[in-house]
Amino acid sequence: MVEMAGQLADPIALADYMDKAWQLPSDDSTGHPSYAQRLSAVGYDELPIPEPISKAALAALLAGNAADRYSAGLDTAWTNRIANLLQ
Repeated sequence: MVEMAGQLADPIALADYMDKAWQLPSDDSTGHPSYAQRLSAVGYDELPIPEPISKAALAALLAGNAADRYSAGLDTAWTNRIANLLQ
């Protein structure tokens, strides 16, 4: 997840992700409005493009490489749990 945040520092990649989210239709099976519907509800008639994201929120809130350590720990725990379930 932390690695993916690096892609959001690229303005072209960010605009592409935002456009894809904007174009997705709502999925009635989830009970949630689409991204475009949510933004329209708060006054956006067209897709806003934010400034490129230079730092993931998790990394901004935690000191040093804590975000990477927590992510690695969660990945390991999830992988171990799934491996145990598949045996």
